[in-house]
Amino acid sequence: EESSEKDKWAYELPIIEQGAILLSEPNDHFCVNQQYFHKNVIFLVDHQPDFTKGVILNRPTAYSTLDLETSFKFENFSHEGVDDWNVWCGGDCQGINSRGRIPPEYSVLHGLERLAGVSQTITKGVYSITLEDAKALVKEGKADKDDFLLLVGYCGWSAGQLQSELNRQDTWTMASVEPGLLLGQLREEQAELRRRIAKAQEGDVFTAADVGDGLMMWERLFERLGSKYQAKLEDFKAGGENEHSDEMLRRWINRCLIPSRYSPEAAEPQDVVERVLQSLKEDVVEGSVLWGSATSWLLGKPFEDERLSRFPPAQYFHKAVLLVIKNEKEDGVTPSLLALLNGPIDRRSQEKQIYWAGPQGSNYIYKVVEESNFEGSFRGFTILPSGMLETFIEVGALEKSSASITEILNAEVRDRWTVAGGKVETLQDAQTAQLADKQRLKWFSRFEGIELEDLE
Repeated sequence: EESSEKDKWAYELPIIEQGAILLSEPNDHFCVNQQYFHKNVIFLVDHQPDFTKGVILNRPTAYSTLDLETSFKFENFSHEGVDDWNVWCGGDCQGINSRGRIPPEYSVLHGLERLAGVSQTITKGVYSITLEDAKALVKEGKADKDDFLLLVGYCGWSAGQLQSELNRQDTWTMASVEPGLLLGQLREEQAELRRRIAKAQEGDVFTAADVGDGLMMWERLFERLGSKYQAKLEDFKAGGENEHSDEMLRRWINRCLIPSRYSPEAAEPQDVVERVLQSLKEDVVEGSVLWGSATSWLLGKPFEDERLSRFPPAQYFHKAVLLVIKNEKEDGVTPSLLALLNGPIDRRSQEKQIYWAGPQGSNYIYKVVEESNFEGSFRGFTILPSGMLETFIEVGALEKSSASITEILNAEVRDRWTVAGGKVETLQDAQTAQLADKQRLKWFSRFEGIELEDLE
């Protein structure tokens, strides 16, 4: 028998345990990187001394089980009554965006006590079941597909890692929640998700607004913890960063949780072909100048791919002007070295006119020797794995400039991107570029400790 709304409880938990939930703190911590963790509800399905495992409960996707079978070679995954089941994003480990050798991992949760005998109890009122058993129950008419939450991927923490993140007090709140607050409305949410996606499929494109961003579930649970948490959320909303952080999550959903055939980020096939052909013509050698896209670096990298799984966020490439120091692409081993030519003054240095040029090699200060009026020096550089520079050019995240180094250095720092050829061509791109401007500021503040009053 379902408990009434007033009987449903939630409280902060002082220890990590199986069956607890993690709620993201209301801040912009996940704005620049790992946007999927923003305002997240993670259910801990297992906690051992050497490993903790959880699944996200509030990230629906627009993927079908057939999409997963096609993309990930899941054998018989979309057959026997699960061809139209909803798919939810369970986490970044072995998840929907994984394209490596390790196959994605999926799990199925439900809240039906009458099925406890064929399930594994995670905590009172929440159970795990194999997909095969869930399919069989649906086929036999003993359950409905909307009784089950099909999750792809998980979140994982090594020994001591989660406790360390909790100790910082700026990332997670650990809580215990009445099961009815977690899966009590599962059937209604599944049906509503299916309705939204069916309606969106009447058009050519749909977004996070159609799929759902899960923000209401997070807010409902966070506020349920009491007045202290309600006040914390109100402070964040009043601080001016709430809407931007929410939008970064939605942009991540547009990119990662919607199949490319419906994604608003999908490029036209002709544009892709033209970019590839153009990139093949470009001879990017030592001394070449590149300019960074005003839209591609919004989330820290231009696309989701296994090749970028360890690529750190790089919003400093947004509207960047880059000098190629080294690029020996023929050997397939030697990394590329790039120097940012329109970075901020590094005010941490006691010397004047030292400009930040990249996150690596911070002890390396140098001048670009050209016939120019520029008297500043540069600190650092960026290292890209072999072949990555060509990939970024191929997808349009970086483009080769026809301007000379002298022309670039003679321009004011704030004007160098335009001189290099940088441009914003549509109103939609201008709106994205404005968001990315802010992301660049946040990147320098978080990763380099450089506070910029504006982009220039």
